[in-house]
Amino acid sequence: MQERLVVVTTDHSHQATFNGYPSRGQDITGFSSNMDDGLPLPTITYSNGPGWFNAYVVDGNGNVARRDLTGDDVTSLDYVKPAGANRLTATHGGEDVALYAVGPMSHLFQRTHEQSFVAHAMAYAACIGPNLGHCAQH
Repeated sequence: MQERLVVVTTDHSHQATFNGYPSRGQDITGFSSNMDDGLPLPTITYSNGPGWFNAYVVDGNGNVARRDLTGDDVTSLDYVKPAGANRLTATHGGEDVALYAVGPMSHLFQRTHEQSFVAHAMAYAACIGPNLGHCAQH
């Protein structure tokens, strides 16, 4: 393992949101505190996706309101978390994603970088491509 560079990352996130102020030790898949309308909200929701139908109801006057999820088993693995907008599948997020590295040359990944840097740094560490001057030493 001493001669292997291991890099773990992802290329994107999704629009997951952590809501409210859940208590320490509270089940992350459960409900957060009640919102201003007095209704519970799962701690995790999505900005868009198939769960939009699960989030809202339309009353007899055509008014849209949040649906009361009190009776829902939001901790079930099959439960579709509420979403703010209708989409068959959720879209990707725009925030930075984590990258973890261990081994030789892992110091190259110790701060925030653009995505394109990752491939160049991995090639440099593996002595592939241009800029191979450091490779002759080993």
